[in-house]
Amino acid sequence: MKRFSLTGLILSIVITGCVSLPDPVPEEFLVNKTPEESKKLADIESAIIKKKNEIDRARKEYDQSEEKANIAEERISVLEKEKSLFAEKEKLYTIEKDEKNLGDIRNKIVENETQLVKARAISEYSSAYRDYCRALFEYNETELAVSVAELYYEKSLIARDFLLKKDDRARQQNTDTVKTATFANQDSDKAVDVQMYSNYFVKQKDALRGKGDKLKEMTAKLRSAENKLKAIGCEVPK
Repeated sequence: MKRFSLTGLILSIVITGCVSLPDPVPEEFLVNKTPEESKKLADIESAIIKKKNEIDRARKEYDQSEEKANIAEERISVLEKEKSLFAEKEKLYTIEKDEKNLGDIRNKIVENETQLVKARAISEYSSAYRDYCRALFEYNETELAVSVAELYYEKSLIARDFLLKKDDRARQQNTDTVKTATFANQDSDKAVDVQMYSNYFVKQKDALRGKGDKLKEMTAKLRSAENKLKAIGCEVPK
């Protein structure tokens, strides 16, 4: 079940376009892995499954935060329309010299402006939280890509050693690229290219650093919006 789940998960990464994976290392090249190597692969696979669960939670939180940000923006729109209506009524009552209604409408204008200040602060916070949730979701996705890349790289090392031991000529060459077997058919032009998997692993780690910087930026933006809310006496939305 775990193998099926992991295979399906890695396939979903390719389908959704999160990352562009190299071809997987054939399992037949991993039959002679040591207990230490087996444990290392198992640990990485467990981390992949765990990270997928974190991504699912982060995605759900992002979806909910986007909905709340949209509602906050709609609240501002309603209040701004109300403000325009009150302004028109103020003009009318001023022309008619209707002091009673003029006093009432001016009180409503003051209250409307107070509500607008709070609504704009809440909207700013909601938007910042949405952006933070998106950055966290993307960071988790990239962490998953790093783990998958690490898994493939470690498997390529095991496969290289397997093929070096199997082929005397390849062992004497002692190269990273072993042209001795095939991934899918026995074509001797195919190889386990360790450098390709290594480069891909490095590329994903570089991408993770970029996502980490973005997450830090969105965290700072969120804290700033939260402080603005507190400064005007508003509670942070749940």
